[in-house]
Order: sequence, then structure tokens, then C-alpha cells
Amino acid sequence: DPCSHPDCSPNAKCIPNMVTGEHTCECLPGFTGNGIVCTSNTIDPVNPDNGNNGNPIDPVDPENKETPPQCLTNDCDANANCISVGDGYSCVCKQGYVGDGRTCTELDPCNPDPCGPNAFCFKHGTQWKCRCEKGFQGDGDQCFVIEGPDPCRTSDCHPNANCLPTSSSYRCECRAGYKGDGRLTCNPADPCDDNKCDRNAMCIPVGPRSYRCECKNGYQGNGFTCGAAAASIRAGEDPCGHLICDVNARCLFQGGRPVCRCNQGFEGNGFFCKAAVRYAPANWLDPCASNEHDCDRDFGRCVYEGQGRYRCECAPGHAGDGRTCNAIAVLPSPCEEGSHNCDENAVCINEGAGRYSCRCRPGLVGNGWTCHGKDPIATPVQPPANPCDRASCAPPGQGFCVPVSLSQYRCECLPGFRDVNGDGRVCQAIQPPGPQPSGNPCDRSNCAPEGQAKCIPLGPTDFRCECLPGYSGDGRVCTDMDECDLLDPACDPNARCINTFGSYRCECAPGFVGDGRTCSPVGQAPQASLLFAQGMSISRIPVPAQGYRGQIIGAQSAARGKKVLVKAGMTAVGIDYDCVDGYMYFTDVTGRSISRAKMDGSQPEVIISQGLSSPEGVAVDWISKNLYWTDSGTDVIEVSKLDGTNRRVLFKDDLVNPRSIVVEPFSGTMYWTDWNRDKPKIATANMDATNRRTFVDSEIALPNGITIDYPANQLCWADAGTKKVECATLGTAANRRTVYTPTQYPFSMTSYQGRLFYTDWQRDAVLAVNPQSQTEQGPLPLPLGSSGNPYGITTITNTCRRGANACSVRNGDCSHLCLPRPGNQRSCVCPSNQYSNEAACVE
Repeated sequence: DPCSHPDCSPNAKCIPNMVTGEHTCECLPGFTGNGIVCTSNTIDPVNPDNGNNGNPIDPVDPENKETPPQCLTNDCDANANCISVGDGYSCVCKQGYVGDGRTCTELDPCNPDPCGPNAFCFKHGTQWKCRCEKGFQGDGDQCFVIEGPDPCRTSDCHPNANCLPTSSSYRCECRAGYKGDGRLTCNPADPCDDNKCDRNAMCIPVGPRSYRCECKNGYQGNGFTCGAAAASIRAGEDPCGHLICDVNARCLFQGGRPVCRCNQGFEGNGFFCKAAVRYAPANWLDPCASNEHDCDRDFGRCVYEGQGRYRCECAPGHAGDGRTCNAIAVLPSPCEEGSHNCDENAVCINEGAGRYSCRCRPGLVGNGWTCHGKDPIATPVQPPANPCDRASCAPPGQGFCVPVSLSQYRCECLPGFRDVNGDGRVCQAIQPPGPQPSGNPCDRSNCAPEGQAKCIPLGPTDFRCECLPGYSGDGRVCTDMDECDLLDPACDPNARCINTFGSYRCECAPGFVGDGRTCSPVGQAPQASLLFAQGMSISRIPVPAQGYRGQIIGAQSAARGKKVLVKAGMTAVGIDYDCVDGYMYFTDVTGRSISRAKMDGSQPEVIISQGLSSPEGVAVDWISKNLYWTDSGTDVIEVSKLDGTNRRVLFKDDLVNPRSIVVEPFSGTMYWTDWNRDKPKIATANMDATNRRTFVDSEIALPNGITIDYPANQLCWADAGTKKVECATLGTAANRRTVYTPTQYPFSMTSYQGRLFYTDWQRDAVLAVNPQSQTEQGPLPLPLGSSGNPYGITTITNTCRRGANACSVRNGDCSHLCLPRPGNQRSCVCPSNQYSNEAACVE
């Protein structure tokens, strides 16, 4: 019985799932929470301890946001939460684990066995995967007897590896608890590689698959939670140290450690505070507001995304996945030292490595170096004032640049170098008698060999070693990573993965042709497909055939498709396709960047990595060769060339949460959604930022995905608040109608030949809608191993939609950006960091 040992609250009921063997916890009427912790909707004023799952209500901290002092030293399991109860504490296993809190065992995703006949199930992260048994081959759902001799009978796999037959040969894979290439090496994995110790604790292996955590000197706790020991705070020392709280927060010393707490009228974790919002969707508990999340409690923040879902982000100056955030060592910032050249009406923003940027204060416009009152978008922007951005001083490690005014700079040589010409542009190392080290510290580094690592100079005598992609280690010793084993590589199902030093390659099986990432039967052309983002992977699945009366058939029997790109640590959200050059463009909210890659996942490159906060929607103008995107963190809409150059801000006012964006380059118009909870809307403008107006702002709640249905000349959108899919005529919003309801939680949408396809967070699926019959089909089969929320989705076709605009030939005779607008017109504009002198763009 899945509910025989539940981890539910006493104020909750356990709901078993007899198919998966798991259970869910649901708070009883009169209580709210996630089922594991349930809080009474009404607190007894006589006995305030009632409710809150038996935990006392702290009058100073009623939401119990800080770690209780009782929990600083506890014997809870690493996979349990410590909850204060009176003067003591209680241990509750986390979701996905069962036990008494002091011993928590992970639920087995393979019980009951979900695999087909002649296949076995194995754990893959928190999910499961199926593999065919020895002597069989297939995808794990269907396994067929291998015709001819079993290739694994004569395999050269390591004794600690499994032999997996493929369509043409076999593959060696280390067993659980081991790492290596499967053939030559399968060494015991270090249990501390994936530990859950506190950042102020050390991980100590105590066996081949277990470890313990010990707090470092100056800290106390159980190793999984470590707070600063009171004795480590010296007399007269600021207990908050270098803790940087939000401007709307204060720093306190509580529970043996410094903490940030938001001021009254604001909410957050102290590092990020925003005005308290009194509205919450009915029937859904905000885990960020109720503090029932697993984001880093010290240096992270919880971002609520609706319907009980949230994401974790690290505070500035920290890096990680949001659930674990570690401080980043930074060089002294000119912002802190006061040596910057920002306008007096601008804010200096530290970008690390001694660099900074300037941003005008609200109500002003400019590039940060110069700020002035609001003008129309065409108002020239003054050139940047930091002259060192275009200096020609001696290279780093020999000399450096010193700004002396807003337009002038001075070059100087580092100590130990001679100024050859007296201008600091040519610096020559001074060689005293006897052998001396060179001026470049990397010339005497002990980094791993070239091709495995790179040396990064940090000053005249200091350097850092960093392993190249495809290798892991500390930079001095770099070991080849087996991408075939670690990353679930993006090879075609009809291909095999072959590990190489620093990388891997995919080879199509006999009878198939392609580059290994895309393999098609000999003589068969690829069909139209859907491309969608899902966390750290991007997958491609075929568009299902359309049958009689427009009903979609074969959704369950269609090929599952495959992953075309996998990048550890990425959270891809927005995605679009350039049908001319065959590139996909995608945003990464974790890496705060925009990248592109070929359709098979090859040639990935980051094209924009600066000045982004939460890039979400992205749209390709394949005719004008421009890229448009939204950023819900900085609340802007921007444009650049397809390679990320000539970047320009189009809109930065009257935006709250811009998300999805589409462009219609033939007419020169663009559309975007803004799911401002107070005034949600869909807006439109010309693609040169003129004639901005509201498209729809009535009877909508959380407009997420939008797409253009070209055959019907209409804009369609999915609303996660109203649960509807609606369409209206392009440009005028006339003939608005609901084409399907109810959905569950739609996120992104695309169209193909009169059909709509959308991703759904609640169902973790891709579904199809027929606007004519107002029916939904799906979910569509996804590649094996797919898990988590699907984000952006777009359509891949064999040909481009034909047409032209004023920018399609010679960039419209513009020197930089050519932005189309209706009537076959265009605007020639400059990047945001340049201004026009009527003849050209000048820095």
C-alpha cells in the first residue's frame, strides 16, 4: 500500500496511486499547504499553536521563514526537512522519500515496472528509463530479438559495465555507482560528487555510496544545515558581514547567523523584496509566499509561476541552480570604489571581473553614461563615455588602460615592463641579469596540457586553470568526460554514440543516412516537425498526420522523435527557427543568455550574454535577418541582428511581465503578451517600434503563448488563467472566438497548416488543437527520457514562407539595423549604444 508509511501532515489525507506505487498528500478542509506541511486557515487567538502543523507561531517571524534555532543541531536525514515543534523539532521526509524523518529512503520509480516485455527498468535522476534485455534491441517499450549472433557475447566491456546491443553493434555502460567509458574504465563514483551538504560544511565519504557532512570551523549544525557559531563573531564586528540585503530589507543576527528580512509591506527572502501582493489564485497555494519551497534559504529566491509552480534563482554575486547557491569570487568593483563614469542620474551595475555598466534611473532615458528626460525612441543617444572600451593599450598581462575623462584615456605598463614609445601601447618585459619569468603568468602555469585546459591570467603573477568543455577537473588535472554516459546525448534513435576525447560523435546505423543527430531511412526526406524546449534539452518530434474532417490521427503511434541538443545547467524557455539558414534560436533563463545552433544541435554558440535577466520569448525575422526577444526581468523588448550584434532596446516602458513574442515580417508588425496580473494584455506595434497599441485586454488573465495562423490570417493565443485557446483577425482583433476550452496550464504555442500545437505545464505534454472542429488531441509522444515542464515550441518546415519586405534586399540600404513597417516601408536605426549623425551610426 503506497500509504502504509506516508509522509503526509496529520492534517492531510494520503491518496495512493496503485499504478505507480506512489502517493500524494492533500490538506484537509480548513487547512492549506503542500500536504506535507498543512497550515490552518484560521489561527485560534486563544491557542495560537493550533494549526501550522503543530508548530508554534513565532510572533516576530509569523511565517517561520528563518531556520529555527532548534534545527541548527538535528539528526534529520539528508533528505528530510527539520520543523520546530515547541522547544524541540520534528523530522519530515521530503517529497519523493519515505521514512520516519531520521531515515528517509528514496521511492523506487521502477516499482511497479513500467517497461515492456524483455526490458528492464533503471533509475535515471528522479525518473526512470527502460532498456532492452541482453539479446534484444529496441527503445525499451518494444524489444525485439536480435537476429544473428548476440554482439555482447564477444564484447570488451569492463567487468563493472553492462553491454547494451545496438542496431549495428553494442555499447558499454558502467553500472550504477561507477563512472567511466564502460570499456577501459568503470571506477567507483565518489559519493560526494552529488552531495547535499551545507555550503559551510565538508563532505566526507564513508563508503562507496554514502557520505557524511561536517560543519566547518566557525559554524555549527548537523552538516546539512550550518549556521555561524555565536563564538565566531568577534566583539565589535558587524554580524551581517558582507551580507547584501535588498534595499527594502534589514539585516538581523538570529539563530546564530546573519539573515536578511524584508521590511513591513514587502515580501521575499531578504535578498529580493517586492511589494506584498494580496491576490492569490483560488485553489492554489503559492509555495514562495508560504515558504514551502526548496530554494536556497540564504542566497536564493523563489519565483512563483502560477498554479503552485515555482523556480529558484540565485542572488547577485552567487551561482548555482537556485536550490544551492555559492558565492562567486569577484574583483573590486568600480561601483564600490567610486571610480566609474556613470551619469549622476544613473545606477552603476557591477558585472564582475572589474567591469561595470550604467543604467539610467526610472523616468530617464539614455545609455547610462548620459541620462536625460524621456524623448521619442528616435531621439539620438549620446556616445558612451568609457574611453577604455575602444582603447589600444598594450595587451593584458603587459599593460592596462586608465580613463582620465569621459572621452580620454591613458595607457600604462605593468610593473616589470618598459614603456617602449612612452604612450603605454607597447610594453616590453624588463630582463634583469639572470633568468627571469616572463610577463605572462600563463607562461609558467601548471595547467593541464593544451587541448584539455586553458590558462586565464588574473594579473602580473596570478592565473587560473580551467578545463575545456568535454573535460572535468580543477584545471590542473582534466579528465575526459564520457558525454555518451553523462549527458544522455542527442543522437538519433537510429544512431549510436561514440565517445571521443573532449567530445562525442553520432553515427547513423546501416540503412540510415544523416549526420548521426538526424538519421533518415535511405531515400526518405525529413518531414515537418515540432521543436520544443524542456529544461536542459531541446527535442524534435514529427508533426502527426491529419486525417478525415481535420481530426488528428496517429498521435499515439507517431515516432517519438529525439533530443537534438542537451546542455547541463540550461533552462531553455523561448525558441524559434530561421528557415533560411537552418538555425534554431533559444533563450536560457538560468544562463541569462540567448544562443543559436544548427537544427541537428551542432555548432552551438552564445550570441548574447550581457545585460539579460530573464529572457523568455524570442522571434526570428528571417527576411530582414533580425532577432526580437522579451525579458521579463528587465521588462524590455529588444532587437538585434541574427548574430547578436547591433542590439537595440525597442520598448522599456509599460511592460510588467512580457513573455511570448511573434513577428509578421511581410506586413512589418509584431505581437507580444504581457501577463501583468492587474492589467494583462496582448499588444502590437510596427517592427520598428512605431504605432504601439493594445490588441486585446478584455476577458484575459494569464496570456502565455501566441502564434500566427497564416492560412486563416489570425493571431491565436493560449491563456493559462481563463483556460482558453482563442483566435482573432490579425491587425484588428476582429472575429475573436474561442477555439478550444478548457486547457490546464498552456505555456507556448505554434501553428502548422491550420492546426495549433501547445505545451502544457500541468500535464508536462505537447498537445494539438483543431480550431475548425474545436477538438484537442494528444498528448503527443515525446522522446524517451523526457521529463519536466515543456517550455517554448516552434514549427520546423522544409521550405520558408515566401515573401519580401523593404529590408529583404541589401539590408534596405541601412548601415546597421533595418526594421520593417507596414506599407513596404522601413526604418534605418542605430544600436542603443550609438547615435545617428544623419550619415552613419557613431559611437
